[in-house]
Amino acid sequence: MRALLFLSFLLALVTSCVAFVDLPRLTLRARRGEGQSWSPSTRVVERRFADDRSSSSSSTKLRMSDNGGTSSNNPYYAGLDAYQILECKRGDDKKVIKSAYRKAVAKWHPDKFPDDEEKKKEGGLRMEKINRAYFCLEDDDRRRRYDQYGEKGVGTSAASEEQLKSAGGPGMGGFGGMGGAGGAVDVQDISDIFESFFSQGGRGGGGGRGGMGGARRNVNAPVQGEDLTVEVELPFMTAVFGGQEKIRVKRLEECGTCAGSGTKPGSKVRTCSTCGGQGAVNNMQRTPFGAFNNVQTCPNCRGSGQEIDEYCPSCKGRGATSESKEVVIRIPAGIEAGTQLRVRDAGNAGKKGGPRGDLFVQLLVRRDPKFKRDGIDIYTEEEISYTDAILGASIKADTVDGKMDVKIPVGTQPEQRLRLRGKGVPKMGTDARGDAFITVKVKIPTSVSGKEKELIEQIASMDKKSGFFSGFGGGGDSK
Repeated sequence: MRALLFLSFLLALVTSCVAFVDLPRLTLRARRGEGQSWSPSTRVVERRFADDRSSSSSSTKLRMSDNGGTSSNNPYYAGLDAYQILECKRGDDKKVIKSAYRKAVAKWHPDKFPDDEEKKKEGGLRMEKINRAYFCLEDDDRRRRYDQYGEKGVGTSAASEEQLKSAGGPGMGGFGGMGGAGGAVDVQDISDIFESFFSQGGRGGGGGRGGMGGARRNVNAPVQGEDLTVEVELPFMTAVFGGQEKIRVKRLEECGTCAGSGTKPGSKVRTCSTCGGQGAVNNMQRTPFGAFNNVQTCPNCRGSGQEIDEYCPSCKGRGATSESKEVVIRIPAGIEAGTQLRVRDAGNAGKKGGPRGDLFVQLLVRRDPKFKRDGIDIYTEEEISYTDAILGASIKADTVDGKMDVKIPVGTQPEQRLRLRGKGVPKMGTDARGDAFITVKVKIPTSVSGKEKELIEQIASMDKKSGFFSGFGGGGDSK
């Protein structure tokens, strides 16, 4: 009985080993928050392979996958490559690709659908693929790697680029050089395992650092500041004719005490003795199926790679403080509500000397009690007396350009609309303007004097006999 149980256990163990060896390529995902550096959730997986694998064993597929940091359940642009997503051709230059990217962003940015949650969600998913496609094609070197190797040849961030450069890129031997005990799969920057394959291309034996994998991410590299979004309500006339608006924005500014270093002036800074300046510590675990390396943020330096005696008392070591700053926004003439303006370098301050983020301004337009706008046309109302409607007159009418003389044609009918050409809203980017439309409101008196009543009765009598007013019809456009 014991022998039978032992044989069953041995058979199950062998089956597990075979199944593990035949597993498809492993993919490891970790989400990195916007504007954050390497976190403890980052994982490095190392696996020893007994046999060399060649990158030429299968043809390159340019189809965009979800390995570029996009949502794994993103249904949009399935089966399309980067060129097809941006609706451009393989031979197009950088200018055409950039233009195609801008068109795609203008069409699908989530901010285009402020009142439609479904469309906003769809726009967000589409933008993941659009941004990924543009990332692959905007840089000549990345585009060359993408054309040759597909998405596997392109990293997902600056850290991935550092890995590729340190290893000589994917053209330095592909998957070769990973045989023996030194070929470890090292995923450093929230990317899948095959990116680390390329970062080790052409390096046989013990790899770059004694078999521990590719280049480490520079934890002290400059980091761009986060973008900010604010809403601004414009006066009606500012939206029509343009101008400047001053707004107050609460944003992160570089700490004036420590100049962004997060260190108290005069305090000593040393390379972390625990992680050697890498910002992370390794915990190697060996199993029957390979060696797995768990990388965690260094508990001593909190991922900075440095030991600091005292942090800056003003910013508490963050390197930035929250302040309210005045920003001047230039408003183009003819802008409409819902438009988003981008003010470059007006967002949060960068970290470690990195550039500022941008400020995105979502525009609203205040209602005007007198005028209504439809595109580039302006609509308003003017009240006239019934005698002016019958006999015609010239009145002072309100327009966006101020008071203007407007001719009331003879026999103007109630609710008749008069048109003033070229007195509407300027069309953005041109010298053209829309039209102004004035709806005539005829004021009918609720009571009349005895003399007025007598005259009106005489007119009514004349009209019945001779059709005196039969020739008066509705007027047309005044201009």
